[in-house]
Amino acid sequence: GGSLSGGRPALPPERLPPGTRVAAGSPRRELAIRLANPRVEATWVRGNLDTRLRKLDSGAADYLVAAEAGLRRLGVDRPRVVLPVYPYTPAPGQGTIAVVAPVDSSVYRLLRGASHEPTHAEALAERAFLEALGAGCGKPVGAVARYEDGVVSVLAAVYAEGRGAWYVVKHRDPVEAGALAAEAVRSAPWW
Repeated sequence: GGSLSGGRPALPPERLPPGTRVAAGSPRRELAIRLANPRVEATWVRGNLDTRLRKLDSGAADYLVAAEAGLRRLGVDRPRVVLPVYPYTPAPGQGTIAVVAPVDSSVYRLLRGASHEPTHAEALAERAFLEALGAGCGKPVGAVARYEDGVVSVLAAVYAEGRGAWYVVKHRDPVEAGALAAEAVRSAPWW
């Protein structure tokens, strides 16, 4: 994710002064910000990115935390800090772009050759993580997978008020890596 300032110096959430108002686009981000800096006033703000940027500009918040992928895709050019995946673990599938086509179509045959194996493995792991937790998991969880040398590593997180737990799972099978990461997250005492 990226932390955008509303005309203030771009700072990571842990360095913001007490009372700073930080708007986040999800409960997961809100909890991660409060965990990193309990002295800030983190709130969840609804709406698409344009709506949230307007709220930032109107003074409803001092800072906004939003997905870096969305900021780049929309060409948002504002001072910002790119937050690390630990402790600000993104939503599973964040930034992944996929094209879906029927298996028996010419589009599928054309695109199959363009598939990027590492990205595909990472997407499979993150999707398996969500599926193992239950489709549309309403809990504040994050997961990001990385593929290297035939092994998928999944960093998974679960947040609660004042708490966070992170787990790293590695496996050669991306689907198994995602499922094991979900199992680890379910072991958090507050799950």
